[in-house]
Amino acid sequence: MNDGELERFIIETIENACIPAHKLCFEITETVAITNIKRARQFMDNIKNLGCRFALDDFGSGHSSYVYIKELPTEIIKIDGSFITSMMDNPLDFTAVKSICDMAIASNQEVIAEFVEDKKTMQAFKKLGVDYGQGYYFCQPSELV
Repeated sequence: MNDGELERFIIETIENACIPAHKLCFEITETVAITNIKRARQFMDNIKNLGCRFALDDFGSGHSSYVYIKELPTEIIKIDGSFITSMMDNPLDFTAVKSICDMAIASNQEVIAEFVEDKKTMQAFKKLGVDYGQGYYFCQPSELV
């Protein structure tokens, strides 16, 4: 995100592409963004001006801080799977997931839950206000053809 050439390449590619920019969503990790949060925000704003969206990926892992939800211009928060795999059995993980969902909803961001592997977890996410889920409950990985 600190590479001006990459930013120019992305902008030029999107401007010359046949795909509408609003169909593109870039996933960034907070670890990458916090290297230089001011530059990350500038990069994201420049790409967003084209109509693209950004997701804060793996939220909850690494150097997580709720300040990134406030500081970075994202529209989506993806909850790190490490909380999700045991949230139904571990009250601390469940509370962390609920807290992340509450912050995302309060900041008008969509929420994606990774590692959704069973119906019980999926139903819990519906109650927490999660918008989307990824995981084996929905589909097993398949070979690319």
